[in-house]
Amino acid sequence: MQITLTNQIRDIERIHRALNEYLWTIRIEDYERKKISITVDEVLSNIIKYGYDDDLEHTITFHIIPLHGSIELEFIDDGKHFDPLDYLRHQSNVLSEDKTGGFGLKLISKLMHDIHYNRNGHQNILRIKLNYKPQA
Repeated sequence: MQITLTNQIRDIERIHRALNEYLWTIRIEDYERKKISITVDEVLSNIIKYGYDDDLEHTITFHIIPLHGSIELEFIDDGKHFDPLDYLRHQSNVLSEDKTGGFGLKLISKLMHDIHYNRNGHQNILRIKLNYKPQA
């Protein structure tokens, strides 16, 4: 499944509706669906809130790729270069008093199994994988 959205918070609701419909077609437990939903919300919110220095409309492409026993979420945007893995490596304590943020990224890293980031030209490409056992 592929969906393109704009860098507007209101578009996240549309993604969640389509995502929920799609996830019901593949056999995933509620717990895993919730993990995916939280991850999608966090990633898209971060891209929209922090990824752009202008007020222009930008597009973000979201793919959900079912694999055998796992699902890969892919986010492609043309925002500022941001490597979430590098950011997490340099955060010693995301709940410190300086309130530097990063709690959502830390949560994603706990909920999901693999996170990969790549910068290709002017695009951030983030791939996040969740392993699961299909429902019987």
